[in-house]
Amino acid sequence: LPAASLQDIDALGLLYGLAAAAGVAGLSVFGGRAAAAVGAARANAMAFSLVGICWIGVQVPQGVPALTTEPRNLIWGAAVGVFGTIGPFVLFAWGTARLGPEAGAVDISLEPVFGAVIAWLWLGQSLTAMQATGVALVVVGVVCVERDASPPRTDRKSTRLNSSHLGI
Repeated sequence: LPAASLQDIDALGLLYGLAAAAGVAGLSVFGGRAAAAVGAARANAMAFSLVGICWIGVQVPQGVPALTTEPRNLIWGAAVGVFGTIGPFVLFAWGTARLGPEAGAVDISLEPVFGAVIAWLWLGQSLTAMQATGVALVVVGVVCVERDASPPRTDRKSTRLNSSHLGI
């Protein structure tokens, strides 16, 4: 953003940014609650089933996707689906159910950082000074938020209040 001119910023882009932020917040809150209620794997299976049904509705009018016409594509598509999509979402929901949506929302911001590091190490891509600064700022922000998080109270009174508040 700092490298862009103000003419390159438009209302639609800002709307997409706000929608993405709302999506991450919703994923953190509702994903953590669903995982706590029915388990991370089941919550994600239900969510991915719903999204899959919606995606079929979008895809049908467009015809058969190229992914399904070659077996090699199916294997790679399944690998990306399991290891790059379903696995991380299950782990995210599992962690958010245990640590809370705040921790999940903060820690998910590390996703682009890991993407940049993997692209640098594995694919030999380089980062511009602006991108490296962004990576550093995200890491510093996550460390500050995690460090400044108030530690849970452990005295009997607060434990009783917290347990009764949670319905335990």
